[in-house]
This record gives sequence, C-alpha cells and structure tokens, in this order.
Amino acid sequence: MKKQLLTKSLLLMLAFFTGSSVFAQTQVCGTVYLELYDSYGDGWNGNDMDVISNSGTTTTYTLTSSQGSYAAYAITVSYGDTLQFSWQAGGSWASECSYKIKDASGNYIYQSPSGSSMTAGAVQDTVYCNTLSACSMPTNLAVTTGTTKAALGWDGASSYSYHLVEYD
Repeated sequence: MKKQLLTKSLLLMLAFFTGSSVFAQTQVCGTVYLELYDSYGDGWNGNDMDVISNSGTTTTYTLTSSQGSYAAYAITVSYGDTLQFSWQAGGSWASECSYKIKDASGNYIYQSPSGSSMTAGAVQDTVYCNTLSACSMPTNLAVTTGTTKAALGWDGASSYSYHLVEYD
C-alpha cells in the first residue's frame, strides 16, 4: 500500500515539475478492443484517433455517421508490441466523442473523457506486451518422411504465422 502511494506521488510530482502529462501503461497480450462512442448517435463528425505502434505504423479509427453511436475494433498486441492511443480531434462536436479500451476478457483498461477534454495529438494510453504466450501442445501429430524431406502435421489452435521445428 505504501509502495503504491509512493509511486503515485512520485508520478504526480514528475508531471507537476516537468509540465508533462503522465499516462497509463498496461501490459496486455493478445486482442484488445477499441470501442468508440458518440453520445448523440451521429458518428464522430470528422473527429478521429490514431493507434501508433512501436514499429512506426499508425492506424486511424473513427466512428462514421452510418455506425451511429458505437463501433468496436479488434486490435492484436503481439509479443514485443507497444501501442499508443492518441486522440486527434479534427472535426466538430468533439464533446460527443469518447472511447474505451478493453482486454479480451472484457475488462476495461482505459476509459477516455469526452473529446473536448482531451488534447489533440496527445497520447492518452499505452498498452504493451512483454510476455511470451504459452505454447499449446499439438495433438494428432503426424510425420511423413521421404528420402530427402519430411512433412509434419498436427491439430491445435494457433494464431502464429510460423512455427519453429527443431530436430537432431
């Protein structure tokens, strides 16, 4: 308890003396959901937000008038990824706009204030993944060999784009 209080106090002092804003950082691996809300129900009226990855990729999200008051986007956070969520504004009626970030279990990681309370271009939240996911054990492993090659096959849920097979 004392450690948490000390940490929070130090962060507030840092923000005060440096004039910087201190934003949350949450470790989460897998899928996060970016939920966009419009309190009036007519979309974000030209407002948008960016999700910036540590690889330099920026993806822009908005809520269109045809989507109305709500839209959700699934975003993958892989091992080594850091994503920053930044309100960009740029349209009208920013006070109607807000967003939430939740993890795959439905727990909210971040809930923004209305768009008129956020600074355009400022990072409001950061998520990162520094934990390797557990590798699930394959089932129904099959090996077919030839004179110069071998083929492997198995069943199992995997979201990986490649697999490393080692042999002696």
